[in-house]
Amino acid sequence: MMISKTLTLILILFSFFSHPAFCESGLNAVIKIHTNSLEKSCYAPWSGGSVTSSSGTGFVIAGGLIVTNAHVAADCTVLWLKRVDRAKTYPAAVQFISHGCDLALLRSNDAEFYQDLELLEIGDMPELNETVTVAGYPSGGEKLCFTEGIISRLEYRRYAHDGYETNFAFQTDAAINPGNSGGPVLHKGKICGVAFQGIGSLQSTGYFIPVSVLKHFMQDTDDGACDGFPDLLIDTEQLQSPAHRLFLGCTQESGVLVCRVSKYSPVKNLIRPGDILTAIDGTSIGIDGKFDSRWGRIDYNHLLKKHQISEEIELSILRERRSLKFNAKLGKPFPGMQKSRIYDKYFQYVCVGGCIFQPLCLDYVESWGDNWREDADCALRYYYEEMEYTLPEHRDIVFLSRILPLEFNMEFVDRTCYNIVKSLNNEPVLSFEDFDRRVRELSASERFLVITFLDPEIEPLLIPTAGLDDANAQAREIYRMHGTKVAQ
Repeated sequence: MMISKTLTLILILFSFFSHPAFCESGLNAVIKIHTNSLEKSCYAPWSGGSVTSSSGTGFVIAGGLIVTNAHVAADCTVLWLKRVDRAKTYPAAVQFISHGCDLALLRSNDAEFYQDLELLEIGDMPELNETVTVAGYPSGGEKLCFTEGIISRLEYRRYAHDGYETNFAFQTDAAINPGNSGGPVLHKGKICGVAFQGIGSLQSTGYFIPVSVLKHFMQDTDDGACDGFPDLLIDTEQLQSPAHRLFLGCTQESGVLVCRVSKYSPVKNLIRPGDILTAIDGTSIGIDGKFDSRWGRIDYNHLLKKHQISEEIELSILRERRSLKFNAKLGKPFPGMQKSRIYDKYFQYVCVGGCIFQPLCLDYVESWGDNWREDADCALRYYYEEMEYTLPEHRDIVFLSRILPLEFNMEFVDRTCYNIVKSLNNEPVLSFEDFDRRVRELSASERFLVITFLDPEIEPLLIPTAGLDDANAQAREIYRMHGTKVAQ
């Protein structure tokens, strides 16, 4: 018995130290990334922001590209790379970034950085219950660290960085801590994913981006642009109730009910509410909205996400008890209101006599805190989530966010804010660009800017044009407004 236990221990130790991730090959291709980033404020969009420092992990692949997370490189002003086998740091720049799938490709313009690098090789999708190794530079030290764990499941979930887009993620019990972000997840010595997020309230639970998402992102950038992942832009619900299926004439246990179709949907002329989506590319969709795969039952959106934008798919539907098939060309993601967090650019705003108008975005409603879905202003929250259906003609929701006190606006400085703009001088406001342009192109004959709001109980805001130029100049000086986003 003692010999058996000793032999088992030896085998475990041999397996641990002979793991491909711990071999010399490829270690110097896992690099530490130092960044300086600009932290902006959506509540005070005219401020220049503050500079923060952070670090993450990346790895070098064929072609000299450095893979990391988008949240490592987002809003960066400076990027520096540090190899595990060198004392020197090297500058780098972002080549492509996709906030939707939280991935970025960097490159250094210093040829010395690439000398004697043993590049990591991109592998294939692992199976559930297999062991993976996470390599990176977690907080608390400078050395390259490794953690191992088991893949427990493949999920379709919202990515924390973007706050809106959903995609696939592997769950593992390997430790993924701050600083690990962007590091390679290795299986059999090859890359099977990219470490990117965890859940603070859960123990031994981390997530990594599957290699299939990484490959899609890299293929997407082959043409020099990053278009993102396709989306049908339809709302569906499960058909678990036998009575509901019987009522709809669905005799088989398959399909999901189409509830709403966005006006931006690439299939808006093919699919309509009340249809039952039964299959994509011949793969049957269950009444739970999932299909069978080698990783268990997973969300049917995987059948879309594996395609590139502009590719065609085959949709099978049941409409009024008739089976139909369509070929549909996948379009770009939602082109209307900014539904995800804003990175790599300033928040838009226009100041008119101290009145700040902004386009509604996720960053703003999230300024109420983690519980914003309950605490945020009701109208802003509602129109952020439902705009494409309640106001389908709009490309943006423009709202009065605050009024900065000036001598010019003392008569209306105490007005309530968070009011959504309906019209400007009797013309509908359908986008922020339109609102901004029309404010700047005021004719000399217009004595007032008359701004009405969606809520009919809110009195129109009347801003006199006399003295407006001086008031705007005063606002720029007093509140140190950057850029040109003050009405001229």
